[in-house]
Amino acid sequence: MDALGYKQLVGQTFDKRDEHMNDDALFAINDSFAVEFLPLEGDLRARFGLRRDFKLARYEVAKVSS
Repeated sequence: MDALGYKQLVGQTFDKRDEHMNDDALFAINDSFAVEFLPLEGDLRARFGLRRDFKLARYEVAKVSS
């Protein structure tokens, strides 16, 4: 995700209904990254959607915190 004036955010989300979510001992997926994808209607390019709030940091703040 990105927005003008903000530092780009790159991350991953995982389907919490996936039968292999608890099999991955190496990466130990944090529960906050496990999400529920909901059926999406009216969009020919997608079958599922996700509603999630993300916070982006302005470049000035990110440079000080890095």
